[in-house]
Amino acid sequence: MRGAKAGIGGAILPSIVVAVGLFYFECGWAAILLYHALIVVALLRARYGFVGLPRVGKDLLKIAPFLIIAVLLLGKAAPPELGRFLDRVLAALHLSGAWWLLFIPYFALVNPLLEELYWRGLLGETSATPTWGDAAFALYHMIVLYKMYLIGWPWRAGYFCILAAIAFSALMYAAWMWRKMAAAHGNLRLPIVSHAAADICIVLLAHLLRA
Repeated sequence: MRGAKAGIGGAILPSIVVAVGLFYFECGWAAILLYHALIVVALLRARYGFVGLPRVGKDLLKIAPFLIIAVLLLGKAAPPELGRFLDRVLAALHLSGAWWLLFIPYFALVNPLLEELYWRGLLGETSATPTWGDAAFALYHMIVLYKMYLIGWPWRAGYFCILAAIAFSALMYAAWMWRKMAAAHGNLRLPIVSHAAADICIVLLAHLLRA
């Protein structure tokens, strides 16, 4: 079982490199490139591969209209303060102008592919219940949220704690579900497609709110 062989270090290292990118370099691109470099090195060392990318692309094209509708509806419902908050966050992390426009497709398409290959592929486990690996996947996202909070959270600190707790639980549940999808279907196609759909919505919503 790959997850057992990889050890806890393989699950904790992503949080460390993301923290370095966000708190030392204070740059969104540094964080994601360090994170992805770690994943690529781990995949190459393990000689882990994936086939079926054309099918993943076709699946995403099929659901694209629904993703656009979802983003537009969420954008209408979001409070104006959220857009101003995202502006401050992205500016502080040097994600503005051309750097932001390049970040959108990279985060939406490259990130979910590499994450699924790493977390559900290389580190994948067969446990029917949530694992420490699922928690580690959620953990690195909490580092991103905390950095956003430090940049200038516009609401009460208590609200952030509630958001962080909800986000951690939701991300851990998502990691568990993606593992179950991979185990049920014997491949990563569905986890990659659904993960990409989520990342596409997140980055397009952020772009819509800050526009």
